[in-house]
Amino acid sequence: MSKLQLSDAEREYLSWSRALATDSDGNETLRGLDAADSVEYLRLAKRERPSDAGSRDRYLALHARHEIARRTIVVAEVDARNAEKIGIARWPPEN
Repeated sequence: MSKLQLSDAEREYLSWSRALATDSDGNETLRGLDAADSVEYLRLAKRERPSDAGSRDRYLALHARHEIARRTIVVAEVDARNAEKIGIARWPPEN
């Protein structure tokens, strides 16, 4: 079980934006990525500009996987809140 190397402010923001998750081994990860990919993504993201096309492509691939998973959670939470507000017990409603 390990935590990502993040400052308190980074962890607070990433938690608020639903970017953090915990894998089945208890490791803190970026949503949509496993522990190793999360560490690699953060390493690549902290560089001002990836030094080569391979690093840039890898960063973009990891970023896309992470953002798709993060946005999926955000949309599901918004849908659930909206469904609750209008009195639908389950979203999407069953036919």
